[in-house]
Amino acid sequence: FKSNDIVVANLETTLAGEPYSGYPLFSAPDALAESLKKAGVNYLMTANNHACDKGKLGIIRTLQVLDSLHISHTGTFASLEERSRRNVLLIEKNGLRVVLLNYTYGTNDIPIPKPTFVNLLNKELMSEDLAEAKQLNPDKIIAFVHWGNEYERLPNDWQKQMAHYLFSEGVDFIIGSHPHVLQPFEYFILPKQEQNAMDPQHREKILVYSLGNFMSNQRGRYKDGGAMVKIVLQKDNNGNVTIKEHGY
Repeated sequence: FKSNDIVVANLETTLAGEPYSGYPLFSAPDALAESLKKAGVNYLMTANNHACDKGKLGIIRTLQVLDSLHISHTGTFASLEERSRRNVLLIEKNGLRVVLLNYTYGTNDIPIPKPTFVNLLNKELMSEDLAEAKQLNPDKIIAFVHWGNEYERLPNDWQKQMAHYLFSEGVDFIIGSHPHVLQPFEYFILPKQEQNAMDPQHREKILVYSLGNFMSNQRGRYKDGGAMVKIVLQKDNNGNVTIKEHGY
């Protein structure tokens, strides 16, 4: 992890304090976040189906713990005002500008408690966010999405449609989670008929439908592991940013 500039993980639990609990309503010790920080994870995505497991307190306390550890995050917010400031997560490293965004399909039918906010995979919301992101002139936009059917090893039609939509709106890379098993990873150049007036450097796409599990207590076949994806970006003399290396 420490050989990379940006290390991102999906935090699929709350840090709501004691009593700690597992499935179905998660609350993990703060030591989990402390250990991720120590290992070299410097960005955490918090929008997933367990974001509301411990209600308003769970959302707010999770963000407070991450802030205390100086771990940047996006996906859930203590209020709309905080969302307006922190939703579009811009990272500037080595002359490159990368935006991270994070969304989930839902919250296990648990209502999102006001005034907190959880980013949902809503096209209107995401279009507004992407318009805001583009105003920052990023070299790449990465969407971390919580989607798909649990334990299914192939993406469903809705995932494919949503991926197509996000790419058409200007997302460069999509990194998926939720199924708890690996789903396909793809690298491709956007077909010419879909490029429109797109800047050439945004035609390269990476689509990871599901990374599987990183740390979990799931031990069944296909659930007992996952993958990490690595992307290396480079900028040429004309300021164009392309993928130098990609793999898992």
